[in-house]
Amino acid sequence: MKTKILGDMKCYLYCILVLILCFILFGCSSRGSSYDTTYFTDSEESITSDTVSSLDDSIVKEDIYSHNYVSVVIFKDIEDEISICLYLNRDKVQRLESKMIKKNRHANMSGYNWDVFLNKYLEYNEPEILEVISPDPEYCMYAAYIEGVSEENKKLARDFGMIIDHLIEDESAALDFLDKHGDEIEWE
Repeated sequence: MKTKILGDMKCYLYCILVLILCFILFGCSSRGSSYDTTYFTDSEESITSDTVSSLDDSIVKEDIYSHNYVSVVIFKDIEDEISICLYLNRDKVQRLESKMIKKNRHANMSGYNWDVFLNKYLEYNEPEILEVISPDPEYCMYAAYIEGVSEENKKLARDFGMIIDHLIEDESAALDFLDKHGDEIEWE
């Protein structure tokens, strides 16, 4: 019982930490027709390891992969998990969402719908990643984590980050997958 309570508290603290980090760094408005991008002067500017490295002293222990629309990090306070965060407030992510909605009216890409979309994509393309991720989406953000920090898990987390970036950068890959499998997805 004590172990379950500690596990639940750890999960709760993780969720709060990820939410706070995403809100501080990338903002989040209530989902309407657009996101709040007031934290960015150039909304096409890539989120780079420089962005994350400025946090190293305070919360980030290791930056595994940070590029364009996603970051994969290990937080100091939660050293036994790898955290993955997709930044939904980026212009390119929002443009892709608009195109996805035109193809499938259910594809309003909240964090919850990114979760089901990415899960279906991984099911078909990278099932070994799907086996290890624990998604923790919110309406205005997509986050997931992988328990255990091993070289294998770091590679899977890095690969997942690269897959997300690829789907955003190569819109045709995301849109083609949506055309083929959108009806199989249980949208929010």
